[in-house]
Amino acid sequence: MQTRCVRSKSAVSTGTAGDVYPFVTIGERLRHHGHEVTIATNSTFEPLVAGARLEFQPVWLEDESERAFANPAFWDPVRGPQLAWHLMREPVMRRTYAVIARDLRRGP
Repeated sequence: MQTRCVRSKSAVSTGTAGDVYPFVTIGERLRHHGHEVTIATNSTFEPLVAGARLEFQPVWLEDESERAFANPAFWDPVRGPQLAWHLMREPVMRRTYAVIARDLRRGP
């Protein structure tokens, strides 16, 4: 009798589609091989992740990103990165930590 070990994997990205699509592709392959996969990213990518039949966890909510993108300082080459860090630091880090901690509790 052969036993199959299901492993839980998470991929976290707060970036753009160019960052998220590769994680989804990798996630699909991992799922195909029996792994449970969670993609944790911006809430705007939930339909993409769900369409790939992967678990989705939001780390940056749509209203948070809309507020950031509506702020002209966000697009300033000097002030933008600092503002992005300020806006994302607490909520994104807290949610990201929760996803990773959950996977660690699940074990291998």
